[in-house]
Amino acid sequence: EMGLSVEAISILQAAMATAYAICSMGWGHISDRTRPDVLIAVGLLMAGLTYGFISSPSPVLSGATFVLWGVLGSCVTVPAIPALLKAVEEGGPEVVGLAIGVEETMYFCGEVIGPMLGSWGQPRYGIQGMLWNLALLMLGYAACYIAYLLYQLLQMHLDRKV
Repeated sequence: EMGLSVEAISILQAAMATAYAICSMGWGHISDRTRPDVLIAVGLLMAGLTYGFISSPSPVLSGATFVLWGVLGSCVTVPAIPALLKAVEEGGPEVVGLAIGVEETMYFCGEVIGPMLGSWGQPRYGIQGMLWNLALLMLGYAACYIAYLLYQLLQMHLDRKV
């Protein structure tokens, strides 16, 4: 549907994986020095904004978007680990298993639900339609996450006033 050969798609996926791997180290370093939740929010928002352009008719734009998505994907997943560890630290040893269970459940759901949605939606909407749907879904998730962060910020502000 995108008019790309199998080789071209393989190169794009390799470029995305390489960008993800290289940038993971950088995002890990940055998340150690900043708030990981802010990096997660920025990564979600930017990834949602770029998702729909992956299947661009321009191979250059499509390739650049694949690489950018690798950069942004690692911006979401790498800081999630320190955020998870912080939650465990605050909750104490009795929540370690729960935290790991939640992380593994979310990972597994993504591994199962993604291909299921793709195989259901691609014949109905095409690749471009599915990518735009995923972009909207990612932006909706980003909006919910940002709203949650703003709620936390408001709660901290109100707690300081009391």
